[in-house]
This record gives sequence, structure tokens and C-alpha cells, in this order.
Amino acid sequence: MDRISDWGWEEGLKPGRKAPFWHVDDFRDRFTTAYGLKVHSYD
Repeated sequence: MDRISDWGWEEGLKPGRKAPFWHVDDFRDRFTTAYGLKVHSYD
């Protein structure tokens, strides 16, 4: 969790009004970069 601690997430199931929003492909890229996985582009 230390690798994503600066993402601005909040506790709980419902995000607050100031919670970050990313499209799923942006989240995928951030997640795979944080955990050292290779991202394959299908575009």
C-alpha cells in the first residue's frame, strides 16, 4: 500500500466529493507502474 499511498484515496466504500477520478485505462497504467508490471497497449 505504500506504493499507492499518495494517490489521494479515502477510507470507505463511497468516494468523497474530492476523490480522484481516473478512467480505467489510466488506473491500469498507474497500478501496473506502481507494482512494476509491464503494460501492454492494445490501441
